[in-house]
Amino acid sequence: MVIGSLGDVVFQVSKDTILTIDNIQWDSGAKWEEHARHLKDPALEYVGMEADQMSFDIYLSRTLGVDPMKQIVTLFNYERNGTLLPLTIGNKGYGKYRWVIISTTRKFQVTDQIGVSSVTVGLNLKGYTL
Repeated sequence: MVIGSLGDVVFQVSKDTILTIDNIQWDSGAKWEEHARHLKDPALEYVGMEADQMSFDIYLSRTLGVDPMKQIVTLFNYERNGTLLPLTIGNKGYGKYRWVIISTTRKFQVTDQIGVSSVTVGLNLKGYTL
């Protein structure tokens, strides 16, 4: 069963493959300018919204039917190329348009003679609008 996707990386659970996300955090904020005023408190002016940010972890394990290095390379290329990515969780698309990967972390849990066997990839995304 497909439970979401980020570009071509499909989050899914089946008898052959488990690739899920965890620790999802979605942040948003407003932009405010502060104007100094003589002998008065500063005046705040609302000037718009900050770009939304989202972060989550992906657990990749060969024993769960996923090639960790293949997925790492896909995500690395998305990050390095500035690829605009749709994000879907469940049956809902998230964000105003697309997302870009602004940073990644890779925590290797298990390595063996083949290479990386399991890894947790942390993704930090920023919303991209037209």
